[in-house]
Amino acid sequence: MRSSGLGRGHNLRKHGLYKTPEHKAWKNMKSRCGKNPTANAWHGGKGIKVCERWTGEDGFINFYNDMGKKPKGLTLERKDSKKDYTPENCKWASNADQSLNTKLRGKALHRGVVKVPSGKFQALISIKRVNNYLGTFETLEEAAEIYLQKYFELHKKWPPEYNKVPLCYKSPLLWKGVQ
Repeated sequence: MRSSGLGRGHNLRKHGLYKTPEHKAWKNMKSRCGKNPTANAWHGGKGIKVCERWTGEDGFINFYNDMGKKPKGLTLERKDSKKDYTPENCKWASNADQSLNTKLRGKALHRGVVKVPSGKFQALISIKRVNNYLGTFETLEEAAEIYLQKYFELHKKWPPEYNKVPLCYKSPLLWKGVQ
């Protein structure tokens, strides 16, 4: 467990923690698990809760002591999206890391590809924290190829987990329209 050095009962405003990135993350976490099941369908509406330690009078101080200072560019993530917000199940993570732990409209079968209810495959890529639709395809292979082409076009490198990319993906010269 990380420690911020703050003890029980410290006033948030006195210590300058009110409206900090950590306080905002804590408030957002609590609101996602609120009582409105329609607005919180992915969290509170699914039974996801905030642990007792992070609620109540000392909830924020406990959250801050457990999670530590929020690193720049990272946001709060549950390691297992089916479990509650607890010190053991939460971490600060990048958007790229979180996109691998996201339940989109369908079942993720390949990075950047989900199978939708129609049985087709959608390719999506996250650009500046926004999922961008790349198209709907008949096969997983087509959708995966489009995703990889777009990833390479944007980053000029392969996704880190693709150390064994099929040969046809390794040579962008074989792709139509990619130079």
